[in-house]
Amino acid sequence: MVRFDLTMSVNGGCCAAVCLGLLAGIPLLGGGAATSRTGGNPLGVMAYGKVRQDVMGMAGPRNTGFGRFAGIVIVVCLAKLLHDRKDKKTLFIWTPLTLAAGVAILLSQARTSWISVAVAVVALLARAPTRWRVPIIMLALLALPLVWLSGFGHAFMLYLTRGRGFDPTLTGRTATWANAWQALQQSPWAGLGFWADRYFLKGNVHNTLIDALMQSGFLGVIPFVIAIVWVWMGVLCFYCTKPAGEVSSLPGELLGVMTFFTAYSIAEITYSFYSVGWMAMAPLFAHVQLRFYRNARKRHSMRLSPAPVRGPTVHAARRIGPIPGGDLAAR
Repeated sequence: MVRFDLTMSVNGGCCAAVCLGLLAGIPLLGGGAATSRTGGNPLGVMAYGKVRQDVMGMAGPRNTGFGRFAGIVIVVCLAKLLHDRKDKKTLFIWTPLTLAAGVAILLSQARTSWISVAVAVVALLARAPTRWRVPIIMLALLALPLVWLSGFGHAFMLYLTRGRGFDPTLTGRTATWANAWQALQQSPWAGLGFWADRYFLKGNVHNTLIDALMQSGFLGVIPFVIAIVWVWMGVLCFYCTKPAGEVSSLPGELLGVMTFFTAYSIAEITYSFYSVGWMAMAPLFAHVQLRFYRNARKRHSMRLSPAPVRGPTVHAARRIGPIPGGDLAAR
C-alpha cells in the first residue's frame, strides 16, 4: 500500500512539473509562438491553442492537455488544503501551486477541464468536515446572485464558449458520436480495432466510452464498464467520507482525481494507454483493488479465527457450620 501511495505522490509531482514547465514555456517560446488570439478570455489569448511546430524535439502541446495537467494539480492541491490548513506546506507549497495552476487553466481556456474541476471541487467539498463545508456552501449560495447580477456569470459563459455562445453540438462532438455509432455497425461485437476513430472518423471521437466501444465492441466495453463501476464502488466505500483523525490527504486526492477524470471522459478520451490520464488512473485503480483485497482478507481471517474458549465459572461454596477459630478471631 505504501508503494502505491508513493506512486500517486510521484504522479502528482510529475503533473505539477509538466504544468509549471508548460506555464514557464509560454514566455520562453516567445509568447506569440505559444499563444493565439481568442474570444471570451479576459487575457485575450489562449495558451498552446495553435502550436504546430515541435517543442524541444517533442510534439507541440495543445491547450486541452495544458488544461488537463492544470486541472489535476488544482484538484490534488485542493484536497491537501482541505486536509490540513495549518500545515506549513499549505502556505509555502500547496497555495502557490494552486494559484499557478489556476493561471494555467485560465490561459488554456480548456472547457472540459474547467467543468471537470468544478465537479471534482463539489465532490471534495461534500467530503470536507462539516465545520468547513457548511460555511463554504453558505458563502457560495450568497455569492451566486451577485455573480449573475454583476455580469461575471455571463462573462464566464463567454469565456467557456470562447465568445461564440452555447453550442448544443458541443463543437461538433454529437455529430462525431453519431458517425462513430454508424461506423460501429460494421463490427458491433468485436469492434473495429486499435485507433478505430482515427481510421474510420479521421479524428478524435472525444468520448471515452464510445472510444472503447469502437475499438473493442460490446464484448470489450462490458468489462471496461465493470472495471469503472468497481473502482467507483471502492472509492465511495473507502474514501467518500473523512474520518476524524485521518492522517493523510491521499483519500481525498483519490476521490478528486477519480471524479475529475470521470467527468472529463464525457467529452475527451481518458483511459487509453497513450492518454496522460492513464498515468494517474492506473495506480488509482491498483490502490482501490489492493484496498478491496486487504479488506477481504481481514474479513476472511476474522471469520476463520476461533472464538475464545471460556471455562465454566467457578463460585466459592458457602460453608455450613461454625468457622474454625471463630472465637479467637472475634477476640
